[in-house]
Amino acid sequence: WFGDGSKSLLMLPQEYYGTFDLVVIDLITFVVNSLKVTEVLSILDVSSLFLKPEGILIQNEDFVIRNKVDFAQYTVDLEVYDVPMLNQWSITMGSETVDLLHQTQKDHGVETIIF
Repeated sequence: WFGDGSKSLLMLPQEYYGTFDLVVIDLITFVVNSLKVTEVLSILDVSSLFLKPEGILIQNEDFVIRNKVDFAQYTVDLEVYDVPMLNQWSITMGSETVDLLHQTQKDHGVETIIF
């Protein structure tokens, strides 16, 4: 089971449900959509259960052309080009309550470094 998210997710206590601010799914898109944790719930479905109502879920996307994104009320796609080895990195961020495009920015005091 070690390294198999579809089995490891079931080992986490149910007390964790609804307590995470951020969940990151770093798997190939077709794996996230096809592997089932239960007979009806995918890795994406179960990962979403861990989020607080204002939590954000982030998942890798394999290609620029997106599938229908329907795992959250508000979603944003991010494309990063010229990434070493891959030349492209794509993620989709989603939240049920946080409007990712119109949210007031908050300065967390982290210095931005641009190379």
